[in-house]
Amino acid sequence: MVFLDREYELEIIERGLKTKSRVLVKGLRGVGKTALLKTVSKKLKAIYIDCSLILRPRHLGYIFKEQWNEAYEALERLFDKVSSLGKPLILDEFTDLLDRFGKLKPYRGMGGAAAVASHFRGLVEKYDIPIAVATTSLKTLYELTEKYSKPLARLFEITITLKPLDYETTVKLANILAEERGIKVSKEVAMFLAEVSGGTPGYLKPLVSVLPAEPTLEVVEKIVEREFKEGYFSALFESLLRELSPSEVEVLYLLSRGYRSFSELEKRTIGINLVESLRSLENRGLIEKIKHKRKVAYFITDKTLEAWLATREFPGLAPLSFDRIRVSSLGFEALLREIFARITSEITISDYLGRKLTIPPVSKVYRYEGALGEVDAIIETVDNRVLVLEAYFGEQCPPTKVEQLEKSTAIAEKITGKKIYASILASYFGFQSETLKKASEKVLKIYLLAKKQIHELCEKTGYRKI
Repeated sequence: MVFLDREYELEIIERGLKTKSRVLVKGLRGVGKTALLKTVSKKLKAIYIDCSLILRPRHLGYIFKEQWNEAYEALERLFDKVSSLGKPLILDEFTDLLDRFGKLKPYRGMGGAAAVASHFRGLVEKYDIPIAVATTSLKTLYELTEKYSKPLARLFEITITLKPLDYETTVKLANILAEERGIKVSKEVAMFLAEVSGGTPGYLKPLVSVLPAEPTLEVVEKIVEREFKEGYFSALFESLLRELSPSEVEVLYLLSRGYRSFSELEKRTIGINLVESLRSLENRGLIEKIKHKRKVAYFITDKTLEAWLATREFPGLAPLSFDRIRVSSLGFEALLREIFARITSEITISDYLGRKLTIPPVSKVYRYEGALGEVDAIIETVDNRVLVLEAYFGEQCPPTKVEQLEKSTAIAEKITGKKIYASILASYFGFQSETLKKASEKVLKIYLLAKKQIHELCEKTGYRKI
């Protein structure tokens, strides 16, 4: 089992279990919760149970080679057994257990999953055993923890939200997974896989598993397109959509096409309860909202899901090409636009050369494509300043991108009618020495952002580390 860049979370969970704390690990599917918990379980010799496989009470009993037939009895005996063994208990996808047992007697007539959760809480407090649980079903978790009166409110002393890996770590993971299959991938291919997987190990692994012996970028791009249209991602995300209401599905499709504001969504969703649909999607962890004064923008949190939605035809919405999707929602420049859109108060960062850049609260971020050319990002602030961003996702940024940034700055000035406050060149893997020299020689003051500076932006805006 490959395990990268989760040392901090691993340490927190280990320490928590050793001190008999109650630990909750949450996150979207594929981010690595199971790998993390299995690693902890192995180190601490804990009892690990994958609750997605517990379909009936007897399945819980089989783990201990016993026969448990009733749901209530099974929970009672689980905690009694674990307590007698003196080991930590780890329950993966534990909300599946709550949901399934909630449909069985006696819980079925007592409130369903909420009744199971109340019983679960009582047993946790009674036996005081070290316990860690994980879930992908954020909606169920929200419904059981959101208020003080809810059965699991304030039960967990440690909560960890697992996010996707950053680009650099995902590139390393792609190489490791490829080597396990006896194939070698170029850095160009590994970086492409890092982009399209969104840093989610559960998405990266199936992609690497279908690579040919000598994967060129062109071949890999075709494989990924196929997986989106009819392969792994299609099966996975179709299954997810079946769990949602028709209104929630419609909202997700609209968000995948760039309709972000409430007013834009409202115009296109007549006849549905938009407020409730947005709230439900937020509770599920599928979308998040960014508030700035009276303006609210909504974003799909899983960028690979967003890309898949954009490839599909939906009534009133034409499918987008895969190249277009990389630019609009999935690629490096798209994530940079989202990061800048989250600047709701003034921030100051140091660029690659140590120069300070102060960015006022942002009111609007957009990509320009038109008669004048293309600009990766035009960033407008609340005090009427304009910043321009040129993005590069390759090994090291070549000097030609400096010239492109100059052109983009000129285009932005024509479009906005304003003098540009700051021109930014962002290159995740750094810059060639000639690029640094060329940027410093220009009359135009160019700010340079590499991985360290981008991570600083992520931290200050609350965006996941990319």
